[in-house]
Amino acid sequence: MNSQQDTPITVSSVILANPNNWDEWLKVIKSKANTNYIWKYINPSTPEDALPKLKEPVRVSPKDVNSQKTKLLKLDEDEKEELCILQFNYKDNLKLYKKQLLTLNMLHTQI
Repeated sequence: MNSQQDTPITVSSVILANPNNWDEWLKVIKSKANTNYIWKYINPSTPEDALPKLKEPVRVSPKDVNSQKTKLLKLDEDEKEELCILQFNYKDNLKLYKKQLLTLNMLHTQI
């Protein structure tokens, strides 16, 4: 049998019907937000003007390694290696950004 079929799925939902449900409802929202590290963007305890904005990561280029060089061919081997590491980090950050954006949109719809 497939292991996915063997694993029970638990869905937690709380209806915010009145102020008495607030703590439990907020706990569910915070749990979902923490899954992709977005609580700091939506925490209702933080004043709205102090909430950080989710920013898309900026694509890296040769000039990020050496401001005097704008083309990959101009970089030396160490600079190319550094650029490769920066590009790898950019891809990871972009993947996280997309997950965070999706989670923010999902929570916005849920709220």
